[in-house]
Amino acid sequence: TTIKKIKYEAGQMFTRVVTFSGAAALTSAYWYNNSALQNSSCLKTSFSSNPDSLSSSRNAICLLYPATESQTYGIVSFQQDNINSATKIVASVKNLNPNSVHGLLIHTKGDLTEGVKSLGEPYNHTAGASDNQADFYRFTGDLGNVKTNEKGEGYIAITHPYVKLFGEFNIYGRSCVIYSGENSPQSGLNSSEALAAGVIGNTDVFKSFPPSA
Repeated sequence: TTIKKIKYEAGQMFTRVVTFSGAAALTSAYWYNNSALQNSSCLKTSFSSNPDSLSSSRNAICLLYPATESQTYGIVSFQQDNINSATKIVASVKNLNPNSVHGLLIHTKGDLTEGVKSLGEPYNHTAGASDNQADFYRFTGDLGNVKTNEKGEGYIAITHPYVKLFGEFNIYGRSCVIYSGENSPQSGLNSSEALAAGVIGNTDVFKSFPPSA
């Protein structure tokens, strides 16, 4: 796939030719002086060809803040190594009920102006992604369940094939919600009370609380 863009600079017209191959892997990107093109002499003035330009890992973070009267808080961290890899997700949540199970979901929006009500539906761009009961996820935003210890602290570390930090279906600007009850094993949805929520943002490095001793 080749995309061309036009710009004007110092009275001359330049054309940018960007070439992709495979899974949208960038193979070349050049600015050409149009007058040079007419003379079959192209001037390469931009960054060099790099087939691994979409392979640098990306990270995201979501700080969970208490909802309503809850005192629950936590952090959810995301890392995707490249555009084709599954995403590593680590969540650490505190002040939950001891020895209990709590569902964790990604929601479509990152709007907390009305609390959890304005976060929209659970995020799903791969409806029916998995019908395998052995899988912890049922759709994109289903991050499974967090089990707590006797102190009410929960920790999970998973990889998810449908959560993305690259491309048009990335999760930046969406949100995470931890619930008082577990996600449905059939649908992955959750109708229990939301205990804490936060907006997913960009970060340079992978950050997470370690599990409690």
